[in-house]
Amino acid sequence: MTKEEVFGIMGKYYGNAYYRTAIEQNISERDLRLIADMLDEINAFGYHFSNTHRLTEIDCVNFVPIILSYFQQIYALNLRIELLLAVRFPSYEMFVPDLINIYEASSIREIKVAASEAIMSIRSRKYISEYLRIMESPGYGRYHDWIIETLCKMRVQAVLPRLLFLLQKYPKVWEYTFLKYAASFRDVSLIPIVSNFLDSSEPEKRRLARKTVDTLTKRNTSV
Repeated sequence: MTKEEVFGIMGKYYGNAYYRTAIEQNISERDLRLIADMLDEINAFGYHFSNTHRLTEIDCVNFVPIILSYFQQIYALNLRIELLLAVRFPSYEMFVPDLINIYEASSIREIKVAASEAIMSIRSRKYISEYLRIMESPGYGRYHDWIIETLCKMRVQAVLPRLLFLLQKYPKVWEYTFLKYAASFRDVSLIPIVSNFLDSSEPEKRRLARKTVDTLTKRNTSV
């Protein structure tokens, strides 16, 4: 596909934003038309967006039903991921069930990761039980996504046993996440586990381990 062909499909305004991607990633004419149609619908609210990345900059709940509708129609993986990552503001809380459905329905790792990242960005406490259910599901944790980090950021204590289990089963996947949040659990019984990383070959893991041990040790001496 050439630049001129992309312009013919999307028009010059949208085409300028997409022709390089369309050529490099061989995005179909169908998907390009869908993106143009979606941007037309969104711009009808009074905006002048030339690309979907702009949706990550403006908090407008009116966007979300449109985004989710076109997500289901578009085929190109990178475009689908970009749409999911636009669903990122706390005001979009009502759409978390849609993101959970997308997460659970997809067998594509990149989609699951993007949906979980959107869930983390919204960080609604209303759906904690759903996040815990996902985390406990068979097969969870073979690769990193953001469901556990969502729970860790909200200091949900119930996540800790599962995180420790995953740390043992898939250490290379979850070591950094564990070290990043261990101190926030305020559990001094974690000190021996964290101390195992004080001699890690990775400087950032050593730094996090030292910081966590210091924090938890101070807590232990103050109790």
